[in-house]
Amino acid sequence: MNLNERINQKNNDLDAWNIHKKELAESCIKKIENNALRGKKYPSCGQIYLTELGENIGYEINAPHPALIISKNIYNKTGTVIVAPISSGKIRNHKHLLKCQYILSSQKYPHYLSKDSVVKLDQMRCISLKNIVEE
Repeated sequence: MNLNERINQKNNDLDAWNIHKKELAESCIKKIENNALRGKKYPSCGQIYLTELGENIGYEINAPHPALIISKNIYNKTGTVIVAPISSGKIRNHKHLLKCQYILSSQKYPHYLSKDSVVKLDQMRCISLKNIVEE
């Protein structure tokens, strides 16, 4: 793919993500107006959820990804959570990991992980609860 094709593809991906973000925002506004968020179960610190991280630029993690909830439980009731994305990319050895990246063993977390993965604290971010797809 040449440069112009890559640029066009990225623009199309960003346009599609913006449409999806508008749908999420509309749904959230309607739920707030209808008080549908009362009694909602909120994510807890230490849990792993599938999250919609959107179409990002450069080396940021894109699209649906598992993420570790790292914000305190009391904060998680505000409508946003702080997450650290999890990548299951090839783990060659421990030398290439940054000091802010941690390996999670799939044997220790079989409910959440199908293979060994890396928690990427260098890519943590605040997301809306609407961007949590499933536990």
